[in-house]
Amino acid sequence: MKKIFIFTNGCTRRKLDVEKMKKYFTLNGYKIIKGIKNADLIIFVSCAFIEGRVRESLKIIEELKKYKKEIIVAGCLPEISKDRLERVFKEKIISTKNFKEIDNFFKDFQYKFSIVPDSNLPCFLLSELLLILKTKPLTELFSLNSFHLVREFLINAAQSKFIHSRSKIYFLRISQGCLGNCAYCSIRKAIGSLKSKPIEICLQEYKQILNQGCENVVILGDDVGAYGLDLNTSFPELLNQLSGIEQRIFVKWSIKEMHPQWIVRYYSDLLNFIRRGKIIHILCGIQSGSSRILKLMNRYSNVEIIKRALKKFKEVNPNLKLSAQIIVGFPSETEKDFLMTLGFIKEIKFDEIFIYPYSNQEGTMAFKLPNQISSEIKSKRIKQILTFLRKEKINYYCENNL
Repeated sequence: MKKIFIFTNGCTRRKLDVEKMKKYFTLNGYKIIKGIKNADLIIFVSCAFIEGRVRESLKIIEELKKYKKEIIVAGCLPEISKDRLERVFKEKIISTKNFKEIDNFFKDFQYKFSIVPDSNLPCFLLSELLLILKTKPLTELFSLNSFHLVREFLINAAQSKFIHSRSKIYFLRISQGCLGNCAYCSIRKAIGSLKSKPIEICLQEYKQILNQGCENVVILGDDVGAYGLDLNTSFPELLNQLSGIEQRIFVKWSIKEMHPQWIVRYYSDLLNFIRRGKIIHILCGIQSGSSRILKLMNRYSNVEIIKRALKKFKEVNPNLKLSAQIIVGFPSETEKDFLMTLGFIKEIKFDEIFIYPYSNQEGTMAFKLPNQISSEIKSKRIKQILTFLRKEKINYYCENNL
């Protein structure tokens, strides 16, 4: 029986890909192991959404090559930074949007990747995960400076008022791919356009989650609010059908990651679910509080309408947890633009902020924009926003690879 080690440095969606791969190889007779040294095959599902993650992924690949094992590099790196990847690794490569092509490397497998069900990835209990990090730090695998961010984030999350150490959380991935065309984003090259799961499949997976007695479900996709627009249905219709099959259990939903345009488009439907206590957490990619910057980003730019919607959400259910993603230092961002973002955060009273310095990635619309912001100014603003968030007692995660 061949032994395989599969891992990722990526987002939750890439973690779901890892779990699906584990099912695929288990069905076909491989043994999944928890360490590299005894593996016959290593699969690395890479992240590349910002420059810092590109460098991190390339460094991981360099480390993996030292083990002299068979390696497959999958994930977002092959599409986002193909040339740099091929300078260090030219062998078996699969991009995120073409995961099913893994069958080409295993032509004798009885079970093909396309028939393997998606994973709902039961999370570790948070307390267990923290214990693992204390006793078996990730640096045992790789000596990468960025892994300290994982520990910091988890410790910060443990103090968050909306993460409960006794709650098992399941994930329901409803779609892959994106309809957006954000000026700064290279991820769409890796994930492709929107591909929604048929409602029947979503309901089937949701029933399996309900059978586990689960009371907390994270609903996610690369562009979660766009669900169904390629299938002549919609995100609210899916939510209504999910709610309709619940019987003895009242399940609470977290929505990740919601583009502001869908919050505005489906405002009334979302408000109803929030009022009922069904939706308890929304992660929204605000990115900036400046309409001018949002227009340059090719994002929904009516800041006042977004504010009114989020304020109303909080009004009908004060226990709703709101998280936001913020980009600091987008080209031409002025101090005034930056202060607008801080004002937005304060006005809405977000519970958690994810902060990313702008990463100028080749191939994006923003790559050649004038008035690029220097690393020094971005670093200064990162320090400023962290000081602000501490003062406001808002939880945060900051990925600062400047």
